[in-house]
Amino acid sequence: MADSKRRGRAKKKDGPEKLDALSLAVNAGLAFVAGPALLILAALLWMGTFGGQENNEHLFLGSVCILVAAFLLLISGFKTWEHVKARRRFAELLGGDQKSAIMRNLDELTSLARAMGPRYRQQLDTRLDELGIKR
Repeated sequence: MADSKRRGRAKKKDGPEKLDALSLAVNAGLAFVAGPALLILAALLWMGTFGGQENNEHLFLGSVCILVAAFLLLISGFKTWEHVKARRRFAELLGGDQKSAIMRNLDELTSLARAMGPRYRQQLDTRLDELGIKR
């Protein structure tokens, strides 16, 4: 049988994921609003505020709320931290006074600016023009 020359249909992500303000707001909202709200709902279910304590389904629903809240807090909190780290790193690299330091990290600066959106690309272009660096 001949070997197939077709490539897999799954596309790999070549660049970094988008770190725009909307995804930051969604992740922060999930981590700091939805997670604690689910924990409060679980506590209310366990205390019997909804329908009394004779039904075990309230204990089950409370447990499910705890698991979903833990998942939201971990994943969304991690993603929020990743956004904050990327923005700090961009500011740190771009704020350097030495032209050679910016030239050394130009690839990282470009990929961070591309991931974070047009406002950061504009900041990068402005800073490179100030220093007289041509791409």
